[in-house]
Amino acid sequence: MPEALSVVLLQAFDPSALSPATAGGDRQRLPYRVETIAEAGITLELTDVMYRGVWQWRPVRRIVWTLEQLVAPFLQTLLMARSIGTSDATIAMFERQASAMAVLRRLRVPPFTRPRLVVISCWLAQDLEHFGPLRRALYRFSYRSVDRVVFFSANQSEIFERELALPPEKLCSVPFGVDDDFFTPSVSDRSDYVLAVGRDPGRDWSTFFAAVRDLDVPVKVACQPATIEHLDLPPNVEVVGFVDEARYRELLAGARVVVVATKALNYPTGQSVMLEAMAMGKCCIVTATAALADYVVDGETGLLVPPADTPSLRAAIERACTDAALRRSIGSRARERVEREFNAGLMWRRIGTMVREICGGSR
Repeated sequence: MPEALSVVLLQAFDPSALSPATAGGDRQRLPYRVETIAEAGITLELTDVMYRGVWQWRPVRRIVWTLEQLVAPFLQTLLMARSIGTSDATIAMFERQASAMAVLRRLRVPPFTRPRLVVISCWLAQDLEHFGPLRRALYRFSYRSVDRVVFFSANQSEIFERELALPPEKLCSVPFGVDDDFFTPSVSDRSDYVLAVGRDPGRDWSTFFAAVRDLDVPVKVACQPATIEHLDLPPNVEVVGFVDEARYRELLAGARVVVVATKALNYPTGQSVMLEAMAMGKCCIVTATAALADYVVDGETGLLVPPADTPSLRAAIERACTDAALRRSIGSRARERVEREFNAGLMWRRIGTMVREICGGSR
């Protein structure tokens, strides 16, 4: 059995709000099921010290929040300096959490130079398009100290090579994975409505609403109401708001078709909803973008439509809604693919194996 590696996780979630362990003895469920990285021989230490004591006093919290908005999240990095200095690696979720440590490493400030640094990037490939020359130069400077940048669609490799001048060996595309133990096919035969879910700014709500206007099937939308308040909602659309995880799974279970209509962005916007619906054996209709090309085989594990193409989206929705055999076939294959390739356990084992590989030289 290989020696366990100690890894500090710089994360953007408050550990006090995590899903508790169940009475049956299951482990506590962390967001994105990151705790499953233990299967790769990784021992995680969470940066929850910032959520305790003086750092939660309102005046202190307000000052820190203001400073971090002006610069970058730094409190976790500084408070965890001792743990970081004695760890084998640090994983930053997501790119903003990596900023402070990347700069400190680049400036050779101890103890931050000791462990390996892995950045899990979600939005950076898209944000780089909007950076000015100074900010892009700062990222190029600091990311030279990063050992690996992990991202969830292969199209981002070329962007990071070009915009950040990173060599290919520092880039690692890993298929995203969802909790296929929590999101499982429902035993219910109910399939009453078309469903769209999302809070990511990459959703193309305008095209979606145009496509479902006057559709014979009811439509439900789960999102922050403020996201769509400026749009003309069709009368057959019910907005259920932003829901908790249990209600979200219930909505997926009752859907006939799940639509993930997105803009053509550099990162795979909509991947979580799409894969969670696929895990529940649902037929998904998805915008065909370069970032989502890794996840859906058209006609086999989902239906793809061109970006911002209202007629094509409507035709795909009508086809899926009226063809039960097609929905069953796609849903079954989609579930199989999530079990085989797009589940959280496999994603974190891949990342954990990569962490072990980059730590091998220093150990």
